[in-house]
Amino acid sequence: MADSLPPDSIEVVFVQLVQTSKSAFQTGTYTDILNSGNLHLIDNFDLRSEITSYHEALNDLELIEDYTYTYFSTYNMTYALNTFDFMSQEQPDIAILQDREFTNILVGYFSMIGQRMNAYKKIRRKCTYFKGVIKEYQNI
Repeated sequence: MADSLPPDSIEVVFVQLVQTSKSAFQTGTYTDILNSGNLHLIDNFDLRSEITSYHEALNDLELIEDYTYTYFSTYNMTYALNTFDFMSQEQPDIAILQDREFTNILVGYFSMIGQRMNAYKKIRRKCTYFKGVIKEYQNI
């Protein structure tokens, strides 16, 4: 199967392996309220709980983001830069697809992307629910 891949497919794989980004979350208001001890001023228990829960989920996502970024920087970038000449775009030998290190990096890549996607789905659900709690609170 690996012998039937077109050479440009290898290039696509390498480009994907080195592309990563890291989100920046704006949590200054929450941090200020928390550090000042004024979170208790929000008298609606559900709203206060959801604010805390949302920011805990953001912290979890940030940990996954940091770990993923470090993993990509440490393993994927190093491997890709040592294996592929991006300037000349010279194709590496297709036998590289059988290389254990390449396979492990590829499996790690898909694992990290899966974890990241799950975390983003979780935060999206939290955002939707949080928005509903805020609307409900505004109607009280």
